[in-house]
Amino acid sequence: MTKVETFDLSQKVVLTSQFKDTTSFDFPFSEINCYNFRFVTKTKNFSQQMWLNSGKITIKARFSNDELIIDTVQNSSFYYKVKSFHENLSALLKTRDTNLINSFLLKEYEANLNNVFSYSIGMNFLGINQNSKLALLKLKALFVLQGSTFQSFLLYPYVVDRINNILAVDKIDIKNYSFIAPNGEISKIQLGNANHYVLDFWFLNCAPCVREHAEINRTLEKLRSKKVEVIGISIDDAGNLGLLKNYLVKNNYFWSNYIESSHNRLTTRLDINTFPNYILINSKGDITGSFRSFSEILKHFNIE
Repeated sequence: MTKVETFDLSQKVVLTSQFKDTTSFDFPFSEINCYNFRFVTKTKNFSQQMWLNSGKITIKARFSNDELIIDTVQNSSFYYKVKSFHENLSALLKTRDTNLINSFLLKEYEANLNNVFSYSIGMNFLGINQNSKLALLKLKALFVLQGSTFQSFLLYPYVVDRINNILAVDKIDIKNYSFIAPNGEISKIQLGNANHYVLDFWFLNCAPCVREHAEINRTLEKLRSKKVEVIGISIDDAGNLGLLKNYLVKNNYFWSNYIESSHNRLTTRLDINTFPNYILINSKGDITGSFRSFSEILKHFNIE
């Protein structure tokens, strides 16, 4: 083992230490926080994310089958609370009972109002309910109680700003936005004769985005048969235009793709912070759905 890197989720503090069999880190936080541990070797990296109390904590771990296994965590009861939360949520997700899952998540959020793990719970709730404003209003009733106390935490805008945006924004006037086409020209997106448009927000170094492009390509004609068009909107810097063009040509991806302009960005208007992200609009620009994976789009249109 060469070294260990650890940092809080918001990356306010990043610490590195040489490692043989033990090491220690001293973070300045006095509240519950989320930490990423990365063990770096010459041939491979091992990582683990953990929610921990503040104070003097001892973590006993081992490597097994190329994985970092946490055996025990001393003096941090919150680690086990989070572990139990994920186990319970995993079991509930198998039931596919949205009411039961939502009830569990809302109760857990309320129980964690005084710490930032609530926003991790909120991310789960948003992923399940991003197309149900009624459900999102129930979560909003809880996060307004927190005010701006945890505004600097990384996940805060992913939950609070995104939910507020979904509740407030019903329509995209796409002609008000400019984009850079693969040929380098500044362009406006023109909605044509399709009934529905999938706005695919992505970027080149987003591995899940790239994986899902293969699925888009496989089902593109099936979507078009249902009068659905896909429009890619990359958040890459304009300086990467050549790389983007090469990527599209190399993979034979022929649906419309653009790079966002550096000002008046659509992702800012929609508070989109996670990728890939898919916004479904109709020919008038009305937002009819939000999705985190392309498989959800296919399910929405009954495409296999």
